[in-house]
Formats: sequence, structure tokens, C-alpha cells
Amino acid sequence: MSRHPPTSLLALAFLLLFLMGCRSAGLNFLPTASPIPISNASQLTQTIEPTITPEPTSIQSEQLNEISPVFLSPEDQAAFILNGDLYVEDVNSDQFSNVSRQFENPILIRGASWSPTGDRIVFLYTPSEVINWSNVSLSDFADIGLWEQQTNAIYPLLNLIAGLDFGIERPGNDYNEPIQVDHVRWSPEGDRLLISSWYFGSWIVDLDPPDVIRSSVNRKVANIWWIDDSMFLLEDRQGMFCHNLELYLKEQDSWVQSDHFALGDRKYACNTSTMHQVSVDRQEIVNLHFPGAEKRRWVERIDLNSGEKTIIWELTDDLFALGFKPSVSPDGQYIAFDISQTYLERSVAIQVVDRDGRFLGEVENGHVINWRPGGGPILTQQINDKQSQLLYWTLDSTPLQTIMPRSELTFHSGSWRPDGQSFVFSAVDESIPASYLYLWRPENDVLELIFEFDSNKPFSNFTWRSNGKDVFFNIGTEKLLKFTLESRKTTDIRP
Repeated sequence: MSRHPPTSLLALAFLLLFLMGCRSAGLNFLPTASPIPISNASQLTQTIEPTITPEPTSIQSEQLNEISPVFLSPEDQAAFILNGDLYVEDVNSDQFSNVSRQFENPILIRGASWSPTGDRIVFLYTPSEVINWSNVSLSDFADIGLWEQQTNAIYPLLNLIAGLDFGIERPGNDYNEPIQVDHVRWSPEGDRLLISSWYFGSWIVDLDPPDVIRSSVNRKVANIWWIDDSMFLLEDRQGMFCHNLELYLKEQDSWVQSDHFALGDRKYACNTSTMHQVSVDRQEIVNLHFPGAEKRRWVERIDLNSGEKTIIWELTDDLFALGFKPSVSPDGQYIAFDISQTYLERSVAIQVVDRDGRFLGEVENGHVINWRPGGGPILTQQINDKQSQLLYWTLDSTPLQTIMPRSELTFHSGSWRPDGQSFVFSAVDESIPASYLYLWRPENDVLELIFEFDSNKPFSNFTWRSNGKDVFFNIGTEKLLKFTLESRKTTDIRP
């Protein structure tokens, strides 16, 4: 590739001189300081010069088949879907094999996930004799199958076309149309599946022995979560920004809605539960309560076991930006949320509080990309229509740190290594076009270009192995690659 992103020594030196000139002239393109003391929060701490690999590995864009993100088992075994075929990694050779061929008839697969025990994969499928990958639709996937690690066998589990068998009420009289399944979730113990359909509600599948129990009816299910083996949460859509959350508990051989918890009211057209974040580990919800501009607005924590609500921060002059969920740090200690002023669907800044209600500050035109394990957020900040920068906020008294200074690059996504020692992120220069992959190490403040690609598509779906040795990522739906940290080698995953 003939061009590199603007991180050369010359560009960096020019940028520093420019910023110094802007400051001396009274101009400020930097995040605003918070209303409470965060010392010099608006100052810019320039990182050490980024190091760029002389000739990063590069591959040319080409029209490839559709490939999914990688999904990992609890033991770090990788799997992915390519053109409707399920590929599973051989842990001894790092090679991938097509396990779909073990099925008795040709099928197309989507929506696959590992069991919590790492010995099975559940998936949705449809027969491929009459449908090919180029014209398949989501509603075609009406069957559920399993692949077993021990036997390398793949077999059907449930046929959802016969909807009457599961008490599914259908519009009209045509009972041969497939049911579109939107979510399949493993229970924490791996002995049940929670299945939902946008139009037909949800139901529980017991695997040992097989049994199906209807859990909700007349619900437009937007999302579902297992909280534990005897409790799950359902999100019921009422409008674009209007969802209700309902909790279901297992009582003997049935599942009933809890009477101690509800977020929203089905009698009314709208509430605020769309702007929430569910934590299964902490068994709580962080919700942005926004009944209207003229009423009280606050950030609240809701305990899913007791139903108790705790207000941790209340807004006065600002409004929540509609449609933006709160971003919660992995340990649950910090909460970032988008605020608005006039146009409710536009975010003008993010604010951060801790779970005890201490206000930590505000960054104008900021957006959280990712949280450092045990630390603060990585932010992209829009400077103007064409320029943005990438920042790290430690949430202490130190200034915001610049990872990538202002430029015409756009920053779409990134992910921390599980130990928090390295951060990998995507940057795109749409004028070339070119897509770049960077690795930043905060302890010694080193920025390294590790991969580049001739495309305006960003790298996405970063998935680290738990040992942090390598990370998988996609380029659109065309390519799946793996970067190995120790060797600095990027591998194109091709079965």
C-alpha cells in the first residue's frame, strides 16, 4: 500500500505545532472539563510517538462469501459460520472443519452459540435443497439443531413449523409457514434453551429429557436474558423507543411472570426501558428513567431479585438522548450515558457517574467505544464534520490521554485484551479508501500499526481468546482474520 495513516513523525510534529498555535490563540477543540473537580480535564496529554511497522501485512479486497464473527467456547475453542456452514476449530491443529456435513441432509445454519459447558453448539437451520444462501431470509430458519463435541454428531432438536404443538397462536389459518426465531439462549447450567420469536413470544426447551414449555404469549419479544436457571428477563417492544421489561420465574412445571418486578406499563404507549443495560453477573439493570422533559430524570439501578430501585444520579438541566443505552464498565463501577439538549435523538456529550452517585465529568461530542478492564472508557470524540480523535479517560485526576490525535480518520470499534494491557482498534480513511488496525499499549504509551486493508470497511467484531494470545476480527462479512500478539502475524482464516 502506497499511503500510510497520519501518524508519521512529520505529521505528528506538525499537529503539535498546530495545537500549540490554537491554544495560544484561544481555540479549544478538546473535551470540556467536568463541573466537579477533575484536575485539568480539558488538557490534552500527547502520547509517545506511534511506531509504525515498516511494511504491515496487507491483503487486497475481493468479493468473498459471507462469513460470521468468531464465537468462542469457555475453553477458547473457536467456531464460525461461512455461507450457512458451521466450522469448528480443531484445538490440536488450529484448523477448522465443516461439521455441517455430518447432518443427514444439506442445511443452512445461522444463530449458533456454544453451550456453557463447551461440549455442544446450538443453531438455527433450514434445509438447503430448495433454498440457497443468496436468497435465504430470516423467517426460513425455523428448525433448531445441536452439534455434539464428543461424537462430532449433528442432529435436529426441534421443528418449529408445527407451531400448534407449542401452543403458538398464528394470524390467519396457514399453519405451514415457518416461525421466525430471533433468539436462542443457553441456560447457565446448559440444560435448557430459552427461545423467542418477535411475533409469537417465548418458550423454554428442556434438553434432558426434551420438553417444551410456553413461557409468554402476545409479546413482541425484542430480547431475552437468562438471569439464573430459574429466572429469565424478557424485553417486550411497544414502540421505537418504548420497551417493557418483564421477569419470569420457574414455579414447579411452569414459568410465571414475577409480581415484584416490572419496568414499564403495558397500559401506556411508552416508557424508558429501551435505554437500559442488563447485567447477568450482578443480576441488576441500569436504567435511564426519562418520563419526559418536564418531569424528573435519573439514572437508577434495579435489583432483579428484590425489585428494589436505587436512584444513583438525577439530571437537572440536561436530557437523556433517546435511543442511546447506558454504557457500564465491566466491573459495574462506572456508568456513562448520552445527554441531549434540544434534539432528543442527538447526543451532544457523555457524562459519567460511579455506582455510588459520584459525578466524574463530561466530554463533549464523545462516544464510548470500549471500557478497560478495571479502568476507564476509550472515547472517540468528533471535532467537526471531518475530524475526530481517540481518547482514553482514566476517570481520576489525570488529564484525558490522546491515543490518536485529531485527523480525518474515523474510529468505529476496538477491544481490550482481557488483562487490560493492550487495546486493538479500527481506524478508516475513507478518502483513500484504507482501513487500519492499531495496537495501543498504555503502560509504555506505544501505538503500533499492525495491519492495513484496501477498503472503507472498518475492522469489527473483535474477539480475544481468554489467554490474550490472539484476537479474531472481521472485515465486513467478507473476511475473518486472526492477529497473534507474540508473532505480530495476521492470518486470513480460510477453511
